Amino acid sequence: MPYKNPEDKKEWNKTESGIKSNRISTWKSYKGMSSQDHNWDEIYITYVSTDLCDYCDVELVEGSYGSNKKCLDHHHITGEIRGILCHTCNRRDVLS
Repeated sequence: MPYKNPEDKKEWNKTESGIKSNRISTWKSYKGMSSQDHNWDEIYITYVSTDLCDYCDVELVEGSYGSNKKCLDHHHITGEIRGILCHTCNRRDVLS
């Protein structure tokens, strides 16, 4: 999407479309994910609608910090998406 100035891009990034686009772009940059053929729209819908960790059932929160921040868990070699986990479970690699 072309922007006339940096402020336009900042505003777009705050919209639902901008948030979704940025999230999916981030996922595609994860190790093993860029080479995989995923239905990103479907994954995003699952991600935003998941409120509890798939492993420990802790309530998930959006954000950059915290033990219960929401994470998209994936296998780093195959790119297989394994679930939506809290940061603590994702760091433990409980689904390996």
